[in-house]
Amino acid sequence: MSKYSAGCIFYYPSFHSTHNPSQAEKLQKDLKRYLTRKIGFEAVMRIRCTKGLSMHTFHGNFFVRSTDLLSLANINPDAGFAVQLSIEESLTDTSLVCFQTALLYTSSKGERRIRVHTLCLPVVSSLADVYAGVDVQAAICLLANMAVDRSVSSSLSDARDALVNAVVDPLSAYSSAVSSVPRSTLTAPSSLKLLPLYVLALLKQGAIHVNDRVVPQPSIQKLSAEKLTREGAFLMDCGSTHLPELDTLSSERTRSFITWLRDSRPLSPVLHLVKDESPAKTDFFQHLVEDRTEAALSYYEFLLHIQQQICK
Repeated sequence: MSKYSAGCIFYYPSFHSTHNPSQAEKLQKDLKRYLTRKIGFEAVMRIRCTKGLSMHTFHGNFFVRSTDLLSLANINPDAGFAVQLSIEESLTDTSLVCFQTALLYTSSKGERRIRVHTLCLPVVSSLADVYAGVDVQAAICLLANMAVDRSVSSSLSDARDALVNAVVDPLSAYSSAVSSVPRSTLTAPSSLKLLPLYVLALLKQGAIHVNDRVVPQPSIQKLSAEKLTREGAFLMDCGSTHLPELDTLSSERTRSFITWLRDSRPLSPVLHLVKDESPAKTDFFQHLVEDRTEAALSYYEFLLHIQQQICK
């Protein structure tokens, strides 16, 4: 439903208003943001471009009414969209290509408004100039949307292979046509130096992470010391731990910094305290995407894999 109604999905694992107050706080702040942010209704968005270019695929939550017109039940500042373009005619006689997005919507006060964004980009003949103008953050956002769509329409393995190819193909072309460094050395333009790292981090995200292991749930034990043994590992599930509010300067600074981080984001993150001996340390290490895991390569090993693919 959220796909075609221009909505979004919020995920709260292990939610419980009493036993998991951190998730309850997150729901409260997310709901506040959802109800207080600006919003538009009954919106349509049309994307136009220079002759010789055409829209190929749209990514996001909307309903496609025609080849260049999207229908949005609502629109808000947190929504984002991506589009793939096709070059259908030669652009050799054109010095500039233009893109224009027009959004027509009804404000919360009932006013019919239109917002227009126009972008002009130069047409270049040098491949080096093309690489120099790449926005790697926009590219990885598009790749993430494409991977999600591929995993739904095809398979998770195909989506992961496509992400790897999205690194191999541009770096291979750069090595062949632009760089003077031998192909045995992995080279990348300055605009794409972080592309392998971003793609590796994307491959390790839970949404497209491949894991064939099936772990049985441990049995529930009685709340008695007689059930404890020196050879076993036991989990005491007694709620969430919060950062203590101590009357010290370091505590005040820490809490102020965490509050600033939360307030600077549209979605409120949950705070977890992870000690060295805590089992929650595993969740912390899962976000160290440059390290090797049981099912994924390290950042260095991933770069070597990309280099081997380019040299084939």
